[in-house]
Amino acid sequence: MVSRRVWLLAFLLLLAFAPAAEAVTYLFEVPSMTIDLRPQTDGGLHVRYDIVFKNLSSDPIDIVDIGTPDKNFALGTFTATLNGKPLGEVRPSSYVTGVEVPLTGHEIRTGKTGRLVVEFTHPKMVYADSDDDAYTSVEFGNTYFGAEYAKSTMDLTVNWHFPDGVTGNETKWHGDEPTSKKVSGDHIVFTYEKPAASPSQMYKFGIGFPARVMQPGAIVKVTLLDSCLGLLAALVGALAGLMAMIFPIALFAVPIILRLVLHRRRMKHYLPPALGIEGAGPKRGLTAPEAAVVLEMPPDRVLMMILFSLMKKGAVTVQSTKPLKLAKADVIPDELRPYEKDFIGTIRKDGTPAEGKLRDLFVDFIKAVNAKLKGFSRKETKAFYQSVVAAAWKQVEGAATPEVGNLFADRAEWLAMDEDFGRKSDRMFREREVIFLPDWWHHGWGYSRPVATAGGAAPGPFSLPGADFAHQFTSSLSAFSSNIVESISSFTNSNTSKTNPPPVTTSSGGHSGGGCACACACAGCACACAGGGR
Repeated sequence: MVSRRVWLLAFLLLLAFAPAAEAVTYLFEVPSMTIDLRPQTDGGLHVRYDIVFKNLSSDPIDIVDIGTPDKNFALGTFTATLNGKPLGEVRPSSYVTGVEVPLTGHEIRTGKTGRLVVEFTHPKMVYADSDDDAYTSVEFGNTYFGAEYAKSTMDLTVNWHFPDGVTGNETKWHGDEPTSKKVSGDHIVFTYEKPAASPSQMYKFGIGFPARVMQPGAIVKVTLLDSCLGLLAALVGALAGLMAMIFPIALFAVPIILRLVLHRRRMKHYLPPALGIEGAGPKRGLTAPEAAVVLEMPPDRVLMMILFSLMKKGAVTVQSTKPLKLAKADVIPDELRPYEKDFIGTIRKDGTPAEGKLRDLFVDFIKAVNAKLKGFSRKETKAFYQSVVAAAWKQVEGAATPEVGNLFADRAEWLAMDEDFGRKSDRMFREREVIFLPDWWHHGWGYSRPVATAGGAAPGPFSLPGADFAHQFTSSLSAFSSNIVESISSFTNSNTSKTNPPPVTTSSGGHSGGGCACACACAGCACACAGGGR
């Protein structure tokens, strides 16, 4: 969504909402997690999770998310039990790369413990060893849970079961040496033990073994390097005379471009990945700026919504939009919300907002909204407020002239969440000959208004030709968007880096006894919050 479009508008009066439902909360310990991993000769990896939960919350644990290495999991291979009792449907998760396991009928109540066992086989997990063509390489990282939900430490045990036919002197491991090595039946087992592991962290473990035990075509061949080398060779061949310059450019261009593309995509999502609650529904009762954060509107639009709320309450007036200069009221109203008080605190003596303080305000505001969403379905919450926006537009567009101006002022902060707000507003007002607006609307927007009568009549609603209002309004919005911060992209990037930091990169680094060719063969590595938490 382009952040500098004219439709970043005025937002003023809140709509009334039903009281917010009480959020379901999750708080638990994971005393132990045991993972058994069995590479299959067809290239799949059989995974068995044995996780013990202890519920510390007053609400039951009724659903758990299990992260998978990627989205190409085979749903039909999943089975799940709780305390030995089979669970029903396992389905794709709405919140992480992986599945969600409803505990319907077997919820873990307050103070109780439950042992969840989930088994599945994930395809295409055995890779060719990048250092030895005669060997394979496979890595895995455990699913994990949000730090705000999972407390204390856990006993983590990971058992790698080598395929039959692999002998003791043919085994390899990645990174740290296993805690123990043993023969179990007809195969070798490497065991890793971490007695004080964090349930909110992923730990990666990997092994290597001879490719001869695999079925033909079962080993994943890494083609990314081959593709890059082919591209470099083509560039060098076509531009042989410029090889010295082209080679380093070609070598670094692809990863840089990919990084920029991913970075720009993430910049638009300043809310971190989160986990919802099955059946909790949308989070109602948010203010317009809070709802705008849920919809991840551009920061300048959200800041404008806060400003207009302050203007409506008489706490701030706009002295000019270019450059943007604000003035605090002599007496600040008591009913201001925390983020509104923070906004007033950003205004310098010369009337300009301090960008550094605006950044801090926006980061704190995002975190506060994210906290309010806990226990509610984010997907349903977004849909709810999108329906509020649609209803507001329907009401305003159907209003009679000249009362449409007052109704627009009352609903403006919700109307603003429509991506087509600018065009709709311009079309609507240019078609009206005269519109009435509330008295406070002119504060700082350059609108001429009637002067009080000689008898001292109190100022009240004033009117403007619709075309004049449309021109002045859109011009003011454009000026605000251009002047609230020096660079909206830099402002957004700064906030995103704090509220939705990128997940830790999982690369194919070296290991003891062989090369690791799987770039992301680990559960949850594709999602910052992969794993349960609910």
